[in-house]
Amino acid sequence: RVKDFEFDHGFQQSTPPPTEHNKLFKPWGDLMVPSPKANILCKELAQNIQIYTSTEIVALNRIGSQWELSSKDNNIHSPFDAIILTAPPLQTHNLLPANSTFKHKILEAKMSPCFALMVGYPTLLHTPWNYLKDLSAEISWVGHNSTKPDRPHAPSTFIVHSTSLWAQEKLEQDLSQTQTELLDLFWKQT
Repeated sequence: RVKDFEFDHGFQQSTPPPTEHNKLFKPWGDLMVPSPKANILCKELAQNIQIYTSTEIVALNRIGSQWELSSKDNNIHSPFDAIILTAPPLQTHNLLPANSTFKHKILEAKMSPCFALMVGYPTLLHTPWNYLKDLSAEISWVGHNSTKPDRPHAPSTFIVHSTSLWAQEKLEQDLSQTQTELLDLFWKQT
């Protein structure tokens, strides 16, 4: 959220969700989106769970059948039955204990870059589409966030995702230049 602008900058849409979570989704054209906001999924899943924020984990240790997490502030968090790792491969590799069965394999995982541009306009902009897929060699996805159910229609907000090939070409470029180029492409192609 930036001032009056709200963006679903992470999770965008889904095919029909599992039945148990249908109440969290509403149709958006031929897709399903979380409603009233994308963060409803995390809020629902986090019910009755203690959540630690602003806690950087620097090491994972297996103790018997449980996990112990060491944080940067030298605190130990435990016990955990399971962990879910969502960090990029190198960061995940560095977290895993030396005797982890897949520590050496994690570095084989390859990630493809993508730039996400959040564009907001103070007034309602009408588009004949909710989203566009595979728009060009530069833009893979554009979502008109303001057309999603239960979202404010003004100001108008859009999420623009670059293609991974375009992002790879721009990785070392100054970020402000990349933003300007992606915004120009958005305007020209939509």
